[in-house]
Amino acid sequence: RVIAEGTTRGDQTVSGAWPAWVDLSQPHTFRAEIKEGSRWYGESGKTPICKLRHRTRNAATVDGAVDEWAQIAPSASDEAWVTIRLATPSPPSCEDLSLHSLRFKERDPSQILATIRNASSVPARLDRVTFYWPSHPVYPRMRVDWLKLNNKVIWDGSSRKHPLEVELHSSARKRTVAPGEEAKWVADIDYGPKRMDQAFRIEQFGLEIAVNLSGIQCKLELPPEPQPPASCEDFTVTDLRFDPDHGDTLLATVRNETGVPILLNRIVFDWPKLEGYPKMQLDWFKLRGKKIWNGNSKKHPTDVKLVGSRAKRALEPGEEATWAVNIDHGPRPLASSLRIEQFGVTMYAQVGDSQCVASVEPTASPTPEPTSTPEPTDTPEPTDTPEPTSTPEPTDTPEPTSTPEPTSTPELTPTPTSTPAVGGPPVDGNPDDVSGGSQICLYQAGDPTHQLARIQYMQVVASDGTPQLHVALILDKSFVDNTYGANSLGYYDKRGRPKQHKFRHLVGSDHAQLYFEDANGRRVLEVKVDYISRSDAFPSGYGSLGVLGGDGGVILGDPAWVLATGTSLSYNFNELGYVLTQDSPATDANYTPNPAYPDWIYDVVYEMRIDMAAFGQAGLGNIGIDHVHASPSKAGVNSLPVVPGPCVP
Repeated sequence: RVIAEGTTRGDQTVSGAWPAWVDLSQPHTFRAEIKEGSRWYGESGKTPICKLRHRTRNAATVDGAVDEWAQIAPSASDEAWVTIRLATPSPPSCEDLSLHSLRFKERDPSQILATIRNASSVPARLDRVTFYWPSHPVYPRMRVDWLKLNNKVIWDGSSRKHPLEVELHSSARKRTVAPGEEAKWVADIDYGPKRMDQAFRIEQFGLEIAVNLSGIQCKLELPPEPQPPASCEDFTVTDLRFDPDHGDTLLATVRNETGVPILLNRIVFDWPKLEGYPKMQLDWFKLRGKKIWNGNSKKHPTDVKLVGSRAKRALEPGEEATWAVNIDHGPRPLASSLRIEQFGVTMYAQVGDSQCVASVEPTASPTPEPTSTPEPTDTPEPTDTPEPTSTPEPTDTPEPTSTPEPTSTPELTPTPTSTPAVGGPPVDGNPDDVSGGSQICLYQAGDPTHQLARIQYMQVVASDGTPQLHVALILDKSFVDNTYGANSLGYYDKRGRPKQHKFRHLVGSDHAQLYFEDANGRRVLEVKVDYISRSDAFPSGYGSLGVLGGDGGVILGDPAWVLATGTSLSYNFNELGYVLTQDSPATDANYTPNPAYPDWIYDVVYEMRIDMAAFGQAGLGNIGIDHVHASPSKAGVNSLPVVPGPCVP
C-alpha cells in the first residue's frame, strides 16, 4: 500500500501521512522503490537500492491524526522517483475475525470451549465477554468460575448470573489474539452436573465477544438457540394405579416434556378413610425407586412440601419416571377394599421460572359401598342395582347370558342380540365393524346433554366354539380425536387460545379404563387399554400394547380373559399404512375425508375381545367406564366422570 511517493535528488525528502487505521503502537515494515531514469530498483530478482524498516515511536497519532514523516532517499546521480510502501496489504476489517466451534471439552465436560480466529494483519484484543449458560434446578450453586484465552486466565470472578457479562481488565497481552492466530477460549463451570454434556445441549449455550481491532470495534457472536417457553401443559401426572407387585402401594407416571429440567417441590395425595383401619397411614413417597418423603401421615388429604436431595426429585427434559406411595396398616391388597378412582394426586414442580401443577383427580365417592362391607358380592343389589324393577327384559329372558346390560344401566334402550354372531368382527380398532350390536351411551356427569362416549358390544362365538364378548369404546370427537400437529382441531389452552394436539400426547399417556360386571352386579374385570406406544413389534414402529404394555394394565381379574385389543390410531398406522408422526391428515370441522388419506379414522376407538368365562355362571351383567381420559382433551381437563344415558339416534 503506497503511503508516500514523489521525485527526489540527492538528499531531498519525500513526505507522507500515516493512514488512519495504522496502530502506531506496533512496529511496521516499509519498502522503498526507486526509479532512476527507466530503471527500477527493488523489482523481483534485483536488490533494492534501499529497504527501509521503520519502527514507529510516536503513539500520539493512534487516533488517526496526521503524522508528517520523512525518509531520505538514497543519493542518486540523477533525479529519481521514490515510492514508499507499507508492507501491510490492506486495512484490517471485522470480517477478518471469526468465532466458531462452541463445544463441550471432551475430557472435562464442565468446560465450554470456542475458537477465535484472527485473519487480519494486526492484533485483536478482547474487551468484553457475554456468556449465555443455562441454569439447573438441581444445582442452585452452579457458577462460572473463570475464563481463559490460550490457557491464560482473563477473568477470575466466579458468578451465578445468567448471562455472565464481564468487562475484561486483565493484561492486554493475555487477552490478545495475534495476527493469523487461532486462539482457544474456555469457560469453566463449577458446582454443576459432572456430565454437563448429558444434562444440557450445547445449543443452550452462547457467546458474544467485543474485540478491539486496531481501533475498530468488532462484535463476535455465537448466540444460543432460541428455546421455546416451557409450558406447564407438558408436565403431566397420569396413570394412577395399584402396584400389581405390592398390594399396599400405588403408582403414577410423571412426565417432563417441557424441554427444561424440572424439580418437584410439593405433592398433595388424596386418599380415602376406611372403617376398621384406624392406624392406616401414608408411609413414604418414592420417585424412580428413591424416597423423596418419609414422614408418615394420617391426614386426608396429605399435603407434603418436598425438601432434601434435589437430584432425587428432579426430572430431566424428556424423562418419564414412576412415582410411588406406600399405605401402611391398611387392607392388603388395597384393591380388595378400595377403587383406584377414590385416590388422587396433585404434584407441583418448578419449571423454569414458573410453578406448574399436574394432577390425577379422584372421581369416585370417598366412601363407596364396598368399603363398608367386606363381601360386596353379598349386598350390592338392594342399594346399587334397582334395575330389575325398572327393566322388563330379565323377566322375558331368564338366561342372564342373553341380557347383559339391563341389570346395571336402566337407561339402555337397545337389547342385546339374541343369537351370538359367529366369528364376530375383527379386533382392529375400526368401529364400523361393530355396527349392529348393542350400545351404551355415556354423558358427562351433571350434564345430560353432553355425550362423551359410547360403548358398542355384541356376543360372538369364536371358530372354536368359545363364547366371547366383542367391545368397542368410541370417544366423542368433541372430547378428543385423531387430529394432531399442524392439522389439530378444537384444542385450546386455559386462556382460550388455539394450541396444537401433538402426536406425542397420544403416544405419551392416553388409555381407556373399562370395567365389566357379572349379572349379580359383581365387578369381575377392570382393565386399562394402551392407545398407542413405540414398539418394533408393529410394521409402523407404533401400535397399541393392549393391557400388558405401554399405558395398559389389568387392575382386577385374570389377564388371560382379555383375548385381543386394538385401537383406531394403531389401525391407521398398521392396517392402512398411514404412518404420520408429525401432522394428521388435514380435514375440516365436519371431518371430511382427506383425498390423500381417505380411510383415516378420526375417532379415538378402543376395541377388545373378552372371554365370557370372566362372568362365570352368572353371565354378563354390565360394561362401563367411570370417566373418559385424554391428555390433553378438548374439554380443558384430562379426565371427566361419565354416567350412562339414553342413546339418541
